[in-house]
Amino acid sequence: MKDRIFAMVCAGGGVVYAHLGALSLHLKILVGLMALDYVVGVVMAFALKSKKGRDGFRSTHATNGFLRKCMCLVMVIVGYVVDVLAGSSFVSDTVIMILIANECLSLVEHAVIVGVPGTSFLRRVIAAYKDTIGGETEKGGEKSNE
Repeated sequence: MKDRIFAMVCAGGGVVYAHLGALSLHLKILVGLMALDYVVGVVMAFALKSKKGRDGFRSTHATNGFLRKCMCLVMVIVGYVVDVLAGSSFVSDTVIMILIANECLSLVEHAVIVGVPGTSFLRRVIAAYKDTIGGETEKGGEKSNE
């Protein structure tokens, strides 16, 4: 059973790599950061479920996170369509760069939650960023109390 799951994961990875081969480096970086952020979020949900009043892993949270990431990729597609119509690459590149920054911010937030040494400065930067956007996160406008 374990070998079968491993083979399926490898085959899926091969298919993804084959399709991403023709895409821009920025989009590959975005997809990689999205996958890393998702995996780190799931691992943290399992590892920190009893700490800091966290709920632990919930499949609805994981599904919502995956769907948010899919919608981000839909926004990249929309940006690409606008670029094709306008004959440029400005919109899709801008959308990708904003999403890369958002994924990096999310990974830094995970590092702060886990307590990686030296993140006190990053904690202040994240707090200032959240104040700038009105305390909203990417969770559909919900206030974040972390």
